[in-house]
Amino acid sequence: MKNCVIVANGMFSTHKIPLQSLANADFVIACDGASSKLLDRGFDFDLCVGDFDSICFDKLDKSKLIHIKEQYTNDLTKAFMTALKFNFTNITIIGATGLRDDHHIGNVFLLEHFIDQRNDDKTKPNIIMQSDFGEFRCYQGDFTQKSIKSQQISLFCTDKTAVYNSQGLKYCLKDFRFDYLFIATLNEALGTSFSLKTNDQNNKLIVFSSYVL
Repeated sequence: MKNCVIVANGMFSTHKIPLQSLANADFVIACDGASSKLLDRGFDFDLCVGDFDSICFDKLDKSKLIHIKEQYTNDLTKAFMTALKFNFTNITIIGATGLRDDHHIGNVFLLEHFIDQRNDDKTKPNIIMQSDFGEFRCYQGDFTQKSIKSQQISLFCTDKTAVYNSQGLKYCLKDFRFDYLFIATLNEALGTSFSLKTNDQNNKLIVFSSYVL
Protein backbone atom coordinates (compact mmCIF):
# COMPACT_ATOMS: atom_id res chain seq x y z
CA MET A 1 0.00 0.00 0.00
CA LYS A 2 1.31 3.42 -0.96
CA ASN A 3 -1.05 6.13 0.21
CA CYS A 4 -2.28 6.54 3.76
CA VAL A 5 -4.58 9.35 4.88
CA ILE A 6 -4.78 10.25 8.55
CA VAL A 7 -7.97 12.12 9.47
CA ALA A 8 -7.55 14.26 12.58
CA ASN A 9 -10.47 15.44 14.70
CA GLY A 10 -10.34 19.10 13.67
CA MET A 11 -12.53 20.77 11.06
CA PHE A 12 -13.60 18.16 8.52
CA SER A 13 -12.32 19.12 5.07
CA THR A 14 -14.67 20.53 2.45
CA HIS A 15 -12.11 21.45 -0.24
CA LYS A 16 -11.91 19.00 -3.13
CA ILE A 17 -8.16 18.40 -2.87
CA PRO A 18 -8.11 16.88 0.65
CA LEU A 19 -11.38 15.09 -0.14
CA GLN A 20 -9.75 13.59 -3.24
CA SER A 21 -6.82 12.47 -1.10
CA LEU A 22 -9.28 10.76 1.22
CA ALA A 23 -11.23 9.15 -1.62
CA ASN A 24 -8.06 7.84 -3.29
CA ALA A 25 -6.37 6.54 -0.13
CA ASP A 26 -5.22 2.94 0.09
CA PHE A 27 -5.57 3.07 3.88
CA VAL A 28 -7.38 5.50 6.20
CA ILE A 29 -6.60 6.05 9.89
CA ALA A 30 -9.08 8.05 11.95
CA CYS A 31 -7.96 9.93 15.04
CA ASP A 32 -10.41 9.16 17.86
CA GLY A 33 -13.59 11.22 17.28
CA ALA A 34 -12.79 11.75 13.59
CA SER A 35 -14.16 8.22 13.10
CA SER A 36 -17.70 9.48 13.69
CA LYS A 37 -17.16 12.41 11.31
CA LEU A 38 -16.03 10.02 8.59
CA LEU A 39 -18.96 7.67 9.03
CA ASP A 40 -21.47 10.53 9.15
CA ARG A 41 -20.18 11.69 5.75
CA GLY A 42 -20.22 8.28 4.13
CA PHE A 43 -16.50 7.48 4.43
CA ASP A 44 -15.05 4.35 5.98
CA PHE A 45 -11.70 3.88 7.71
CA ASP A 46 -9.32 0.99 8.29
CA LEU A 47 -8.17 1.87 11.81
CA CYS A 48 -9.18 4.28 14.55
CA VAL A 49 -6.34 5.28 16.87
CA GLY A 50 -6.35 7.37 20.03
CA ASP A 51 -6.93 7.60 23.75
CA PHE A 52 -10.67 7.43 22.98
CA ASP A 53 -11.74 10.37 25.11
CA SER A 54 -14.13 11.58 22.39
CA ILE A 55 -15.22 8.42 20.62
CA CYS A 56 -18.69 6.99 20.14
CA PHE A 57 -18.19 3.25 20.60
CA ASP A 58 -21.65 2.11 19.50
CA LYS A 59 -20.93 3.14 15.88
CA LEU A 60 -17.61 1.37 15.51
CA ASP A 61 -16.23 -2.04 14.63
CA LYS A 62 -14.14 -2.93 17.69
CA SER A 63 -11.63 -4.82 15.51
CA LYS A 64 -10.61 -1.50 13.93
CA LEU A 65 -9.76 0.21 17.24
CA ILE A 66 -6.25 0.76 18.58
CA HIS A 67 -6.52 2.15 22.08
CA ILE A 68 -3.38 3.98 23.26
CA LYS A 69 -3.97 5.23 26.78
CA GLU A 70 -0.90 7.42 27.36
CA GLN A 71 -1.55 11.15 27.48
CA TYR A 72 1.93 12.46 26.64
CA THR A 73 1.18 12.61 22.90
CA ASN A 74 -1.98 13.67 21.09
CA ASP A 75 -4.12 11.42 18.90
CA LEU A 76 -2.55 12.70 15.68
CA THR A 77 0.90 11.65 16.89
CA LYS A 78 -0.45 8.27 17.95
CA ALA A 79 -2.00 7.80 14.50
CA PHE A 80 1.20 8.87 12.72
CA MET A 81 3.37 6.48 14.70
CA THR A 82 0.90 3.71 13.89
CA ALA A 83 1.05 4.61 10.18
CA LEU A 84 4.85 4.32 10.16
CA LYS A 85 4.54 0.63 10.98
CA PHE A 86 2.88 -0.06 7.62
CA ASN A 87 5.71 1.30 5.40
CA PHE A 88 3.53 3.66 3.36
CA THR A 89 5.09 5.72 0.58
CA ASN A 90 2.90 8.76 1.32
CA ILE A 91 1.16 9.90 4.50
CA THR A 92 -1.35 12.72 4.04
CA ILE A 93 -2.91 14.36 7.08
CA ILE A 94 -6.30 16.09 6.80
CA GLY A 95 -8.65 17.54 9.41
CA ALA A 96 -5.73 18.78 11.53
CA THR A 97 -6.67 22.47 11.33
CA GLY A 98 -9.66 24.57 12.36
CA LEU A 99 -11.98 24.44 15.39
CA ARG A 100 -9.26 25.23 17.98
CA ASP A 101 -6.43 27.64 17.24
CA ASP A 102 -4.06 25.98 19.71
CA HIS A 103 -4.59 22.55 18.18
CA HIS A 104 -4.24 24.04 14.69
CA ILE A 105 -0.87 25.66 15.45
CA GLY A 106 0.40 22.69 17.44
CA ASN A 107 -0.53 20.21 14.71
CA VAL A 108 1.29 22.19 12.01
CA PHE A 109 4.50 22.22 14.03
CA LEU A 110 4.14 18.53 14.78
CA LEU A 111 5.46 18.12 11.23
CA GLU A 112 8.96 18.83 12.56
CA HIS A 113 8.57 16.00 15.05
CA PHE A 114 7.17 13.69 12.37
CA ILE A 115 10.23 14.32 10.19
CA ASP A 116 12.42 13.19 13.10
CA GLN A 117 10.32 10.05 13.55
CA ARG A 118 10.35 9.40 9.79
CA ASN A 119 14.14 9.60 9.72
CA ASP A 120 14.22 6.53 11.94
CA ASP A 121 11.90 4.66 9.57
CA LYS A 122 13.36 2.68 6.66
CA THR A 123 10.80 3.88 4.08
CA LYS A 124 10.91 7.60 4.93
CA PRO A 125 7.38 8.36 3.61
CA ASN A 126 6.44 11.72 2.13
CA ILE A 127 4.39 13.71 4.63
CA ILE A 128 1.81 16.35 3.67
CA MET A 129 -0.75 18.16 5.81
CA GLN A 130 -3.71 19.44 3.78
CA SER A 131 -6.20 22.06 4.95
CA ASP A 132 -9.04 23.68 3.05
CA PHE A 133 -6.66 26.42 1.89
CA GLY A 134 -3.37 24.73 1.07
CA GLU A 135 -0.67 22.27 2.07
CA PHE A 136 2.00 22.21 4.75
CA ARG A 137 5.25 20.30 4.22
CA CYS A 138 8.35 20.07 6.37
CA TYR A 139 11.78 19.85 4.74
CA GLN A 140 15.12 19.01 6.28
CA GLY A 141 18.13 20.59 4.61
CA ASP A 142 18.14 21.92 1.03
CA PHE A 143 15.04 21.32 -1.08
CA THR A 144 13.17 22.26 -4.25
CA GLN A 145 9.38 22.34 -4.41
CA LYS A 146 7.16 22.48 -7.47
CA SER A 147 4.95 25.55 -7.69
CA ILE A 148 2.75 27.68 -9.93
CA LYS A 149 3.40 31.33 -10.73
CA SER A 150 1.84 33.63 -8.11
CA GLN A 151 1.16 30.74 -5.74
CA GLN A 152 1.19 31.97 -2.14
CA ILE A 153 4.13 30.64 -0.14
CA SER A 154 4.86 31.08 3.56
CA LEU A 155 7.91 29.75 5.37
CA PHE A 156 8.26 28.91 9.06
CA CYS A 157 11.41 27.94 10.95
CA THR A 158 11.66 27.50 14.72
CA ASP A 159 15.47 27.59 14.76
CA LYS A 160 16.77 31.17 14.99
CA THR A 161 20.33 30.03 14.21
CA ALA A 162 19.35 28.51 10.83
CA VAL A 163 20.39 30.45 7.71
CA TYR A 164 18.54 30.14 4.39
CA ASN A 165 18.90 31.42 0.82
CA SER A 166 16.08 31.16 -1.71
CA GLN A 167 15.58 31.03 -5.46
CA GLY A 168 12.29 31.35 -7.30
CA LEU A 169 10.45 33.44 -4.72
CA LYS A 170 9.20 36.99 -5.24
CA TYR A 171 10.85 38.20 -2.03
CA CYS A 172 14.32 36.68 -2.10
CA LEU A 173 15.88 35.35 1.08
CA LYS A 174 19.61 35.99 1.32
CA ASP A 175 21.56 34.78 4.36
CA PHE A 176 18.19 34.92 6.07
CA ARG A 177 17.50 34.08 9.72
CA PHE A 178 14.02 33.47 11.13
CA ASP A 179 14.05 35.81 14.12
CA TYR A 180 10.25 35.50 14.38
CA LEU A 181 7.80 32.91 13.06
CA PHE A 182 5.89 35.47 10.97
CA ILE A 183 8.93 36.95 9.29
CA ALA A 184 8.89 34.90 6.05
CA THR A 185 5.16 34.63 5.44
CA LEU A 186 3.15 36.02 2.49
CA ASN A 187 5.70 35.32 -0.23
CA GLU A 188 4.94 34.20 -3.80
CA ALA A 189 6.35 31.71 -6.27
CA LEU A 190 7.74 33.20 -9.47
CA GLY A 191 7.40 30.11 -11.62
CA THR A 192 7.18 26.33 -11.71
CA SER A 193 9.48 25.71 -8.74
CA PHE A 194 11.36 27.39 -5.90
CA SER A 195 14.27 26.20 -3.81
CA LEU A 196 15.85 26.87 -0.43
CA LYS A 197 19.43 26.17 0.62
CA THR A 198 20.57 26.22 4.22
CA ASN A 199 23.82 26.26 6.16
CA ASP A 200 23.08 23.00 7.98
CA GLN A 201 21.37 19.97 6.44
CA ASN A 202 19.77 19.19 9.81
CA ASN A 203 17.76 22.43 9.69
CA LYS A 204 14.01 22.07 9.25
CA LEU A 205 11.66 24.43 7.42
CA ILE A 206 7.85 24.25 7.23
CA VAL A 207 6.38 25.44 3.95
CA PHE A 208 2.77 26.46 3.38
CA SER A 209 1.66 26.61 -0.26
CA SER A 210 -1.82 27.71 -1.27
CA TYR A 211 -4.01 25.74 -3.65
CA VAL A 212 -4.14 27.18 -7.15
CA LEU A 213 -7.02 25.92 -9.27
